[in-house]
Amino acid sequence: MTLTEESFQGAPPPPSEVAKADMDHTGEKEDALLQPVTRTGAVAPGKQAVGRLVMHSMAMFGREFCYAVEAAFVTPVLLSVGLPKNLYSLVWLISPVLGFVLQPVVGSASDHCTCSWGRRRPYILGLGIVMLLGMTLYLNGDEMISGE
Repeated sequence: MTLTEESFQGAPPPPSEVAKADMDHTGEKEDALLQPVTRTGAVAPGKQAVGRLVMHSMAMFGREFCYAVEAAFVTPVLLSVGLPKNLYSLVWLISPVLGFVLQPVVGSASDHCTCSWGRRRPYILGLGIVMLLGMTLYLNGDEMISGE
């Protein structure tokens, strides 16, 4: 059977094996799989809702804000706790190395998650709480070290 104009009209084609594999345990597909596919097999970008784009932008803003806070406060806090200057570069190296090692591990674990909240939400919530706790401890590190 060849692909013609008539084959693309009417009901959508059945999900491919990849689409079936990317369904979570509730049968919901990932958003990327809901995009229309052209005759050549390329995914055509669909129109995004404004609310969805705003939420994506807010997540990116939060991430960039955390990087800016880290860049602004790391050196003063390290100076206040008395870390030797030859270890500053090691502190700046820890974040990318942990990201390089832990991102695939967390991604793989979330791919196999069978929580009723979905595959990603438990990890987003848990790691978000850990991040807020870490930021709180980090920004109050000089008070904690001095024992005040």
